[in-house]
Amino acid sequence: MIMETNWLNDRNASHIRNDSLESLLDEIAMPLAKAEEQYLKNIDLSIPRPPTLMIVGCPRSGTTLLMQQIANSKKFSYPTNFLSRFYTAPILGSRIQKLLFDDRYQFKNELELMPSKELELKSNIGKTSGVLSPHVFWYFWYNNFNFKNSTKLTQSEFQNSRLDTFKKELAGLYDESCKPFALKAMVMNWNLVELFRNNRNILLVRTKRNKFDVANSIFNARIEHSGSPSKWWSFIPPEYEEIKDLPPMVQVAAFVISIEKALDKASQSIPSVNMIELDYKELCSEPNEQLNKICEAYSDLGFTSPLVHGLNSQKQSELTDRGLINNWATAFEQAEALECFKL
Repeated sequence: MIMETNWLNDRNASHIRNDSLESLLDEIAMPLAKAEEQYLKNIDLSIPRPPTLMIVGCPRSGTTLLMQQIANSKKFSYPTNFLSRFYTAPILGSRIQKLLFDDRYQFKNELELMPSKELELKSNIGKTSGVLSPHVFWYFWYNNFNFKNSTKLTQSEFQNSRLDTFKKELAGLYDESCKPFALKAMVMNWNLVELFRNNRNILLVRTKRNKFDVANSIFNARIEHSGSPSKWWSFIPPEYEEIKDLPPMVQVAAFVISIEKALDKASQSIPSVNMIELDYKELCSEPNEQLNKICEAYSDLGFTSPLVHGLNSQKQSELTDRGLINNWATAFEQAEALECFKL
């Protein structure tokens, strides 16, 4: 079976891109970036700031739920659906967001439609609803890093990225809110060591979930996104050429293995104080305790963070079909035997 790779454009009707929006974003990207330069010139990276929180892990491992819980904790700033429109000028976008939605900048109820203060724990393949709900913010990463044919950057691609601008934008986003900035960083799953060497002021939070549950969820996301489990969805791993023609279940298993191996390798090189793990089941059942592990990690890094209270638990999604579990076990056995994972 031949894998179809044009997953960004090959979508079901409910996931088709809004071409008018994409065209407008392209049109305003350069003027916004020019305006952003005025803010970047004033960013002093020598000033101590709390680490940026970066969520890594497999897609469908609880990363969106974690972002939503982080948003509801009110302890962090984060990329919103509104801010996502300003991926070339996030500091400017953050200021406009404050102007529109922050209570401190309101005057006589001129802006009647104010977003809800409590964000729902709902999403559709990582997409949330609501102007201040968390956004994946991938365009921000793609704007700063020199991705080509794979989601794993070569050394040359990494070094030719906008590394200084990236660090200044993260620093500026903290300065705008005076809260640690949290965002998804799974697009860097395969380059975390390089990322950390370039910017040590980060806290990586890895989400962990049963690999069969993750794989089955990715498999179903393919169907939801494009209508077929044989059509690729999500990042392009470095082993893509070796796995693209395999049966869909083996492809997905290999994709999960690729990510977990990359993260395991990164955890061996990155200090444990800068990389922690959260379990999906515990995040669902005990969100306050899990987010307080993040607060404790900030304290270990020298930045006091008040403990989190009042977050609601979430129903867990878990694979129970014994036949399906056996099928995934076989798929993982076949994937783990591939030559590309023996190197």
